[in-house]
Amino acid sequence: MASEDLGGTQILVEEGRWYTCNRLQAEPGSKVQLGRVLALKDEGVFHVGKPYLETVIVEAEVLEDTKGPKLTIFKMNSKKHYRRKTGHRQPLTKFLITKIDKQ
Repeated sequence: MASEDLGGTQILVEEGRWYTCNRLQAEPGSKVQLGRVLALKDEGVFHVGKPYLETVIVEAEVLEDTKGPKLTIFKMNSKKHYRRKTGHRQPLTKFLITKIDKQ
């Protein structure tokens, strides 16, 4: 089981739900541990890390690698006949939160 970092992205997660983030270096079907948990709400008690909670482990299963929505980039200089149209689709990873464990 590999440990992954979401690249500075903060996501509020719940067990049993799926999420997308920028591409993780993990194969679909593999299990990963998400690091650097900032806060945890456990049985109505809110725990905040200073800066992180070292005893909390979030495990996720990588479902698939996908692409985000298509963005169209159009550049133009008027009166100079300069036109350029390109596109971009961000590579994403879809993952399912399987367990949030407080040791």
